[in-house]
Order: sequence, then C-alpha cells, then structure tokens
Amino acid sequence: MFQGADVNGGDHEHQYTCLHFAALANKPDMCQLLFQHGAKVDAINSVKRTASAIGAFVGNHECVALINNFVPKEDVYYYTRKQPFEEEAKLPLKMAKPLHELVMTMNTHPIKVALVLKAYPDELLDNLPTLCKILELMSEREFKNRRDVNEVMALKYHMLYYIVKDIKKQKDKETDEPKKTPFIDRWIKSMLIGRESDGYAVFQENFLRQGVKEFSFLESQLFKSLVANFHHCQNYGDGLSAAEYINQAFNGQRGFRDDENCETCGDEKAKKKCAACKGVQYCSGACQKYHWFIHKKYCAKLKGTLSF
Repeated sequence: MFQGADVNGGDHEHQYTCLHFAALANKPDMCQLLFQHGAKVDAINSVKRTASAIGAFVGNHECVALINNFVPKEDVYYYTRKQPFEEEAKLPLKMAKPLHELVMTMNTHPIKVALVLKAYPDELLDNLPTLCKILELMSEREFKNRRDVNEVMALKYHMLYYIVKDIKKQKDKETDEPKKTPFIDRWIKSMLIGRESDGYAVFQENFLRQGVKEFSFLESQLFKSLVANFHHCQNYGDGLSAAEYINQAFNGQRGFRDDENCETCGDEKAKKKCAACKGVQYCSGACQKYHWFIHKKYCAKLKGTLSF
C-alpha cells in the first residue's frame, strides 16, 4: 500500500507525520496499519505535539488509546535473544507472541489480565516466574535505559507485573490436592468478592491502589496524578474505580463516557445486560458467569430500584 514510502516522512511544513493525520481524522485502522510499517509514536510536530496529544486535543479517544498502548514487537523479542554474558535468553521464544498481546492490551483490569493468561496456559500461565521477571525488566527499561522516559508504559508494565506477581504468589500456595475449579478461575473470583451492602469489589480496589503505591519511580507525574485521584476518592463507589482511573492513565481521559464497562473485566462497550435486572452489563456470557455469585445477591434489589 505504501509503495516503499517512509511513513514517518512527508516533509510537511508543520512536521505532521502520517500518524498525526490518522489521529486527527479518527482512523484507528489506519493507525494500526501505520504501526505495522514502522510509524513512530513519539514523533512530534512543530509545536512539540505527538500524534497521541493531537488526537486527545480533538477527542479521538480510540486512536489515542491505540497509540498510547502500542508496543513494538522488538521491545518483547529483544528478550528472546541471548545477550553477552548470558548462558541463555531471558524469554523463551514461545512466550514472545502472547506476551506481546498482553502488553498491547488497552485494558489492564486484573481480571482481563487473568483472562489473557488463561487463554495461553502453556505459554504464560505455566511460566509465571519468567513472565514476572520480563515485565519487571520492561518497566525498569522505560525509565532507566532510554533518553525519553515513557511514563505511561513504565507504569503499565509495572501494573501488569504487580498483577501477575500476585497470581504467581497465590499459585505457589497451591497444593497437589485436586480442586474442582481451576486455579485461575478461583483467583478471578477472589478479585470480585464485594462488600455486603452492594457487592462493590473493595478487595480489588485496595489491591490496585497498593499496586500503584509500589511503583518505584515516585517522580513520575502520572504516578502523582493517580495518587491524587485516589486521595480525592475515599468513598469507594462514589467515583471511578481504581481500575478505571488506571486505564484512563494509560488510554487518555475522556470528557464523557457514552457506554458501559463490563462489570467483571472492565472492557468498554459491554453490550450484554443481566436479563433479570438490566442494571449491569457484561462483555460476554463468560464474564456474566464469573460475576453471578456476587450479582445474584443484589439482582432483585437492583431491579426494584430501576425504572424503565
């Protein structure tokens, strides 16, 4: 399609790249195509604005999220090659593709992360120590080994590391005694357990806030912004959840939200509603099943408070 053209070139008078124009035009498919051909997400125009900043200015949220979360494959495959003084590479090749999928996700909700691991049992779920180590290294690399610090990716890798580390910790406690429910499903349900009054996932809220708190690079403005948001939202359930604040930090803030998130994994544009109460939404039947042990306690009550 590009006939050998440089996707980062064009000699525009204000130094706009193709990615700048794709973000301005709200063309997420074109953004994806440009990524595949080597578009640089950190290229700036004459007023020092990246494509992400330009897209955010005009409210093109989907393009902003895509650009903010883009990870070149090389950033993952780098670890599959043996480095000097290493006896073997840090990352087995079979883990590279699913790991790249994980770090490219635009939703870092802990249950979404767990579902990605579940989808790759041999590559990721059975190799949690390696996965933890690579995610930790990737977070450190964004701050320590680059001229231009990428706070978004540093914090994102850290949160992925923090979630995977807890899954590993809980898995290490498992005994050889057979269990009726697979471990990863039990971990998912542990993250959904809510308070008695309304089912709000207090444990998950505290878990994610602690994860942000453990971020090593305290000078990060993104870190400071999240801490401030958490401080101003002490009454759980009154404002955004920690998972929503964190996803906004990675994907860019929006002035309004015109759709509902999945009650279980936080995915946007959840279209499936509980058939009984119509009060909560899910992205899939699987997520609805995971959440039912919580929702069934409040379904009838919620139905009574809603007017149609």
